Amino acid sequence: MKILLVADLRQDSGGPRSVILSLTSLFKDSNKVKFYLQDTRLPLNMNLNLSNFDLIHFHEIWNINIIKIIKLAEKNGIPYFFTYHGVLNSWSLKRNRLIKIIFLFLFKKRLFLKSSGFHFLNENEYKEASLLGINFKNKSFILPNGIEIIDDVKVNNIYKNNSKLRLVYIGRLHPKKGLMSLIDTFKIIKKNDDQINLEVIGPNSKYKEEFKREINKNSLQSHIFLKDPVYDINEKKKIIIESDFFLLPSYDEADSMAIKESLSNGTPIMITKECKFYDVEKNNIGFFINHNPKDIYNKFLNVLKINNIKEEYRENCIKFSKENFEITDLGNRYLQNATEIVSGVKYSDNWL
Repeated sequence: MKILLVADLRQDSGGPRSVILSLTSLFKDSNKVKFYLQDTRLPLNMNLNLSNFDLIHFHEIWNINIIKIIKLAEKNGIPYFFTYHGVLNSWSLKRNRLIKIIFLFLFKKRLFLKSSGFHFLNENEYKEASLLGINFKNKSFILPNGIEIIDDVKVNNIYKNNSKLRLVYIGRLHPKKGLMSLIDTFKIIKKNDDQINLEVIGPNSKYKEEFKREINKNSLQSHIFLKDPVYDINEKKKIIIESDFFLLPSYDEADSMAIKESLSNGTPIMITKECKFYDVEKNNIGFFINHNPKDIYNKFLNVLKINNIKEEYRENCIKFSKENFEITDLGNRYLQNATEIVSGVKYSDNWL
């Protein structure tokens, strides 16, 4: 089976690119499927004859090139389906709302009615998208993102100094990530001279510049460190392992790859419930935070009081990752769903 994966494939584009790279890597030597890539930020590769494909999988929606490819797919009788990656969540739809409403109105038929399938990453994402009034039920399946898990962490010297707390954020700098709410928290940290530091690692953006101005304005450079993006897997892994916690104060997520990367490397997480992840406290893989600066600060202090917390949580994090989002199992289930879309016969247990 030949599948064309269509997405924004720039290095700084975020989760969808990571998902695609993990998927193509898993099946690179497979005789069951062969993947081809089309970057929506580039002209359509005219060397790709769509009639040669069995299926087209879109990982993006807000791009006119998607509509162009759909028209070619219809012309060649090729089925297609979407993974929305949270872009139909209520929070996301409120941004540039008028433009998105017009886009959905103009292309509703092709984006929804003619699509052969809809892949949602969890039940929450499915429910939020359904608020649009689209009947997703008969064509939808739920399957979380998977990642490759390699438990080769060298445990020497990775555990935290109990007098310090080393936090890290890795990803796009975007308003929905909630980083700006940390400014007031770190003003308290600075005032009390607490040994709590945060590394923020991600590509340049307008929001990153705004965040940098707030850091400088409040003289927080000794506590919050802005750094360039890291694309090398081993370098990213090293940063995660050497951090005590991965921090994500997001206002909205679908299925964060950054959270999964951190857990799979044995680093616990501090996230908001808006991340729509598992119950991290019940599973002993991290803590929930909210957007209140004082509450976040108190959570940091409470964590500082727990001896050897990184050592205690490390095995839980890796075990949880293997049980819930190891790429081999999820990748094979994805391939089964894709095969069923092509054949028109749906018997997997994750169809809604």
